[in-house]
Amino acid sequence: MNMRSAGVPPAELRGRDARATPLAALCLIFAFIAPCLATDLKQTINDRITEFGATSVGIYFESPGHEIYTINSDEVFHAASTMKVPVMMEIFRQVEKGTLNLDQPVVIKNEFASIMDGSPFSLTAEEDTDTEIYKMIGQTLTLRELVERMINQSSNLSTNIVIQMAGPQNVMALMKEIGANDMTVLRGVEDIKAYDAGKNNTTSARALATCLKAILNSDLFSEASRKQMFDILLSQHSKSIGKAIHADEKDLKVASKDGWITEIHHDAAIIQDATGKNTILVILTKGVKEEKRGEEFVETLAVDIWEAISK
Repeated sequence: MNMRSAGVPPAELRGRDARATPLAALCLIFAFIAPCLATDLKQTINDRITEFGATSVGIYFESPGHEIYTINSDEVFHAASTMKVPVMMEIFRQVEKGTLNLDQPVVIKNEFASIMDGSPFSLTAEEDTDTEIYKMIGQTLTLRELVERMINQSSNLSTNIVIQMAGPQNVMALMKEIGANDMTVLRGVEDIKAYDAGKNNTTSARALATCLKAILNSDLFSEASRKQMFDILLSQHSKSIGKAIHADEKDLKVASKDGWITEIHHDAAIIQDATGKNTILVILTKGVKEEKRGEEFVETLAVDIWEAISK
């Protein structure tokens, strides 16, 4: 079965890291919103958690003209494929520095070194949403094409090639610079030895929101880079938040990146209206066992939050 945005090794897809946060331990944090709204939405989300059998959620909402709204925004989750966003950001930073070129040819390979001991490992098309790229091994694509596939198809093979070029240590330095302190990018995909040692990519809702806001920040990236990153996120094939809020019908552009592994379902979006106003909505979830049900949970939360706050 092809795993959508499964930016993790098969072991993780089998749920070997199912550390659940007890529902009773949920700490709901609501920042700077009307008390009545906070109470109503808090109850709605608690009801959804029970309805879908989740164990935890992390939410961050920020929009001009609205107060910031958060739930467990600093709780750390497995990042799944959302870690591909900071990798893309570091690529563009290095392009701006002149150390990389988006049009440079890159040989497609399928052998990588574990971050634990340097031992080689490979990926399989069966565990990747981008199966076509495995037919191109030995050929070349441009760095731009690899970054695009990494995001809009959530290509795991592209990710491992791109992260090797970006350098995880450079990605982490960028995260520190922008203040995304809970975004940890240690490795690419299917490094089983690293996974078994607990060396995983992680994020919080606030950290992922910080990444999205940084993409829009002219002090951090040039206008050309910001537009290209936005457009790549806009080309995302899977859009839980966009689908849920009927973005196309409302003339909204949704530039987003989702992520999924066993019992983990995320989506993070920049939602741009016709006037150019940008809203950030990040939804991280844990504990829903079935894939389709997990997707539905994210979509349901997106509707609940969007309708409650946007109105």
